[in-house]
Amino acid sequence: MNYPVCTDGKGSAPPEDVGGEPGFEEFLRVINDKSHPENEHMAGWGEMQG
Repeated sequence: MNYPVCTDGKGSAPPEDVGGEPGFEEFLRVINDKSHPENEHMAGWGEMQG
C-alpha cells in the first residue's frame, strides 16, 4: 500500500487543543490584533503549546 507523505510545508501546525479549524482561525485573529482584549492571554497560551 502507498500512503501520502508530507515532505514540505509552510508555517507550523495548529496547537493541539485550539478547537479545530474554527478555533485556529479565531486564535490567529486574536493574536494578530494587539488591541483585542484576549490578545495577551491567547498569545501566552499559544507559547505554552509550543
